[in-house]
Amino acid sequence: MTEGISLAILGLGPGGLAMLPYLDAHPDVRLAGLCDLRIDALQAAPVPKSVPRWTSIDDLLASDVEAVYVATPTHHHAAHAIAAMRAGKDVIIEKPMCVSLMEADAIASTAAQTGRKVVVGHSQSFEPAIQLMRALIVSGAVGQLRALNAWNATDWMYRARLPVEFQREAGGGVVHRQGVHHADMLRYLAGGSPRTLRAAIGDWDPLRPGDGSYSAFLSFDDGVVATLFYSGYDHFPATELTFGIGENGRQALPGHARARRALRAGGSDPSIKHGAGLAAQMERLAPGEHPACFGMLLASCTQADLRIDRTGVQVFADDFCRTLPIVGLPAGRSAVLDELVSAAAGVPTVHDAAWGRANMAMCHAIVESSLAATEVSLNSNLVPPTGAPALAPPPLVFAHLQALFDDSFRHP
Repeated sequence: MTEGISLAILGLGPGGLAMLPYLDAHPDVRLAGLCDLRIDALQAAPVPKSVPRWTSIDDLLASDVEAVYVATPTHHHAAHAIAAMRAGKDVIIEKPMCVSLMEADAIASTAAQTGRKVVVGHSQSFEPAIQLMRALIVSGAVGQLRALNAWNATDWMYRARLPVEFQREAGGGVVHRQGVHHADMLRYLAGGSPRTLRAAIGDWDPLRPGDGSYSAFLSFDDGVVATLFYSGYDHFPATELTFGIGENGRQALPGHARARRALRAGGSDPSIKHGAGLAAQMERLAPGEHPACFGMLLASCTQADLRIDRTGVQVFADDFCRTLPIVGLPAGRSAVLDELVSAAAGVPTVHDAAWGRANMAMCHAIVESSLAATEVSLNSNLVPPTGAPALAPPPLVFAHLQALFDDSFRHP
C-alpha cells in the first residue's frame, strides 16, 4: 500500500498550520516535514516529534519530499515556489499566488520548463458549496447564469497584523489578500475572466492606512454581469446576511466592532502578528459545521437564484425552493490536497499557475481601474484546461449533485 505523496510545509504561519489537520486525515498525502526560520514555531507545531524539521529551505529542498506547500509571506511565494520546482518538487502555493504578474509568469514558465505541477489555493472555489453551485450551473438544470453579486464586510483592517500586510506593493491590503477570493469565486462560477471591470478602492482610516475596501462592476463576454463589494472596516458584518455563518463555516460570535476594541486595548500596535494575533487568526481558520460563507453570494440564473445557506446551496426555482446539502463533499483544504493528487497523476487541474495568475490579474485590474477612475479591459481570459470543459468541478461533485437531483428536484 502506498504511503501517498510526501509533502513538506514551508512556513508555519496561519496558512501552514491550518493545513495540518487536513494532511493528517488525507488518505493520499502525508506530512513529511516542516520548514520555518523560527525554531520556536517548529518546536510548537502540533505534529509528532518524528516529523523532520528544517530552518533552512535549502535543507528542505535537498530532502526527498515530493511536494512543498508554500505558505510563507506572499512576497516570498514566487522565489520559494520556483526553487521548489527546480528541485523537482510539485507545489501548492497559498493564496495570493505572489505579488506581481511578472512573478506569476515566472512561476508558470518554471512549471512548464520543469514539468512540475502547481496548485494555487486554498481559495473559495475549493469550498464544496461553491463547487456544488458551479455543478448546478454547468448542468443546465437552473438555466443560464446571468448575474453574480458578492458582498463581504469584515474586521480585516483591525486584526493584529505585520505592517507589510497593508502594503499594496507587497501584495497587502484587502484587494490582493481578500479580492483574490472574490476573483476566484466569480471566475469559477462564470467560467472565465471578466471582459471589462470598473472599480473603486477605499482607504478610509488614516490611523490604519491601506486598501481597506473595494467596489466593482464586471462584465463577461457571454453577457454575465457581476458586482463586488468588500469592506474590512469592522462596522456592519456580512454575517448578518449569511445566517450568522462566517468564512470558516462557523457561527459568528455576537457583538459589534470587537476587533477595533481589541486593537485599541492592545495599544494599537499594528506589528502584533504572532502570539495573540496568531491565535485569533487560527481561530478564524478553524473549520465549522456549516458551509463556508465568504460574505453574501447570489448567483442569478434564468430558471433559479442560488445562494449558500446553513447546510448547502439554496435553490430558489420557479415553483419551489430547496436546499441541496453539501454533506459528503470534501472541505476546502481537503479539496486542495485532492487536486494535488490528481495533478501528480497527470489529470489536468483547474487551479494551476494560469488560474492563479488570472485571479491576480483581476485584482490588479481593480487597482488599475481605481487609480485611473475608468473602466479597464482584461485581455487574457482564461482558457479552460484540456479535460476540464467549462471549468467543471470534480466528478464526485457531479455524482453528489445527481443523487440530490433524484431526491430534491424530481420531487419538489
